[in-house]
Amino acid sequence: ALRGARSALFCDSLELETYHIWDQKLWDRFAERFGYRLEDCLQQIDNDPDLLFDYRTIVAEAIQTEFFEEFTAICHEHGTWSRVQCHGTPSDLLAAYAVVDIPESEALLFNPPFSRIAASAAALAQRPVVSAETFTCIYGFVTLKNYEPLRYWHREQVADLKLLADALFAQGVNQIVWHGMPFNGVDGPNEFYASVHVAPDSVFAYELPAFNGYLENVSALMKIGQTASRLAVYLPNEDNLRLQRIPPEDRTPGANYLWEMRHVVVPRETEPFAPLWISPWFLKQADMVDGGLQVGGCRFSALLIDVAWLDGDALAHIDRLSEQGLKVILRREPQVPGKRPRRDFSALLERVRARASTFTDLNQAQLAPLVSGVDLPPFWARQTSDTLFVFFAHPLAREVKYPMRYGLSWYQGFTTRQISIDFLGQQYPIQLVFEPFQSLLVSVSAARGVEFVDIRYQPSLPLPSL
Repeated sequence: ALRGARSALFCDSLELETYHIWDQKLWDRFAERFGYRLEDCLQQIDNDPDLLFDYRTIVAEAIQTEFFEEFTAICHEHGTWSRVQCHGTPSDLLAAYAVVDIPESEALLFNPPFSRIAASAAALAQRPVVSAETFTCIYGFVTLKNYEPLRYWHREQVADLKLLADALFAQGVNQIVWHGMPFNGVDGPNEFYASVHVAPDSVFAYELPAFNGYLENVSALMKIGQTASRLAVYLPNEDNLRLQRIPPEDRTPGANYLWEMRHVVVPRETEPFAPLWISPWFLKQADMVDGGLQVGGCRFSALLIDVAWLDGDALAHIDRLSEQGLKVILRREPQVPGKRPRRDFSALLERVRARASTFTDLNQAQLAPLVSGVDLPPFWARQTSDTLFVFFAHPLAREVKYPMRYGLSWYQGFTTRQISIDFLGQQYPIQLVFEPFQSLLVSVSAARGVEFVDIRYQPSLPLPSL
């Protein structure tokens, strides 16, 4: 199976019971890591957020080193890449996605903004490909209490599928993996309730060659160069590791805990700066280079922190970088999590707060946005040494969420946005004109100015509803 061109071994999301997940060899590791015995506190785990944080931290570290890193090592031993969905584990998702070769997200049981986590890890760790299991349960998940999605089964609309794919491209995905066609054996065709029906009898079978061509074209273009970003945003991992289950009214199928990070989105006001998530794992590796925060191939103008709880070691790294000139936007005063936190946390925090390079508001930092304008559409940017490529999803892509409304892509008329792109010290004013069902890809360079790359694909006219 592994002969011929290099391939990848795939690990799906870990759909396992994580409540009190544990291994006997972690008892001593926990005691060494935190300075107390977890056995003495078992009855309090569910009612003590700081104890819960310590417990989940040691589990996350074990999963990181003994599963994700080990799986990738095994793949390399066999001459393959590791392609992994790291979600489903109580871990630092950024760190987990960073140690695999191809981080893979998922949609639509995970809303499109979730993919920014995998895409951020890929950018920071210099991984060229970000894949996504796509078109899963787009109109809903069939259960004994919810038959509504069956109305749309075998009636999926390519215009809706394209809108979802474009929403993912605007979150950094550059490789679409169809979740739709099951393996068919000699006994006849199979169907799967949780996916778009892809088969010779699909209602949109005649559209598949052109649609797949579009996905392939945009995916290739969004692999050019490297991700462009101006702002690092601290992922609120500590906040969510201290919490328990998602409120019932906010759960989607398969969603249980807040640490899954399905709900986490970058603040809207950061979008002009093409933000990437960052976590302690990357801050430890970061340096200040020419006045910017350098992590892997990314260089940021500033770090924004908007969390209630901040790891003490992460704060120590932030203090080091701040002392070297990093602009820090500290939107609120965080506390330190854990039963036995760093004793110098308050002193470190005060030092960071007292510096002239620390601000409480993003506007105070006077950063230059990558893209400026009113009501920006979702976008993702890639750059080479002399050219910037920006994919702008149709503004309707912002409305894509689980469950997707049937016919959401249906739209009459044109939508315009007046924007300006800042690249290599020069401003490029551009009018974006979105035709129905179309997204845009803009290239900017000093030599050629502004050009619109042809990515046009026209799906069949969708029904607005059934």
